[in-house]
Amino acid sequence: SEDNTQRGTYMAKKRIAQYKQIEHDLLEKINLGYYKKNDLIPTELELSNTYQVSRVTVRKATDNLVAQGLLSRVAGVGTFV
Repeated sequence: SEDNTQRGTYMAKKRIAQYKQIEHDLLEKINLGYYKKNDLIPTELELSNTYQVSRVTVRKATDNLVAQGLLSRVAGVGTFV
């Protein structure tokens, strides 16, 4: 039925981990030039408010991008592209 199809689509989207969605979104913003080299990205708290997730979830997403060499952290300053 149509109801089951809609529910299936919704569930498929929900299955992607939130941190992966945030990671993908940040990566897209870097690739599109929204965030440029040496730009300071929003704080973990700001991103957690934007995406309505915990700071830990945001941290996991940014940790992955740091590990890939796309972001870098400066203690007490912030996270940079």
